[in-house]
Amino acid sequence: KGEFSAAGKVAADAVGKVATNAGVSVEYVQLWAKAMGEAGLSEQQANKSLVTFGKRLAEMKQGYGAMLGPISKYSEELATQLKNANSVEEANRIFIRALEDTKDPALQAALAASAYDTEVGKKMPAALAAGAGALDATMQKYQETGTVLTEEQVRMAEAANDSMAQMSDAWTSAKNSIIVEAAEPIIKAMTWMLQTGLPLMKDFGNAIGLAWET
Repeated sequence: KGEFSAAGKVAADAVGKVATNAGVSVEYVQLWAKAMGEAGLSEQQANKSLVTFGKRLAEMKQGYGAMLGPISKYSEELATQLKNANSVEEANRIFIRALEDTKDPALQAALAASAYDTEVGKKMPAALAAGAGALDATMQKYQETGTVLTEEQVRMAEAANDSMAQMSDAWTSAKNSIIVEAAEPIIKAMTWMLQTGLPLMKDFGNAIGLAWET
């Protein structure tokens, strides 16, 4: 296995974080980003849309949230299927198939906006323009090329990045502690000087007849 570059580790770490936050596999994160990239979305927008979908799906299953109203109004059957889905990936596939069956681009955009966000809603008609199964086919194409990182690779990079972040935090904490420890005796000396040292010097000056002004 080849080693990641520094930029590669950061990218893999980001994939891992999105997968965890969205409740999907690292492979799905990458395939979704590539497929949505062909529709004009940036990787960041695609990643955000998955996390948003996972969050809104969870809310929908609890009986509230941005997805519930628009999707229930469009199709109670679809709403039930999404609520009963066993995973976020399964729910997303069900939702995409439903959008593909919706021939009205404006309705596609509105439903997608309720599930992902407004930006994805605007781009979704373009992603579905090639017809039924097109988005799944695009994801399958990238899967077959082997251009996606494995779960093991992503989690290793994520662990390495987290370790580096922890080391950085520990070093920052240690530096701050050193500064505080070094400052403490200086502060004590200055406090003594103000509270005790100056009065003693004043008394000494008065004793030898020197004028002392404060």
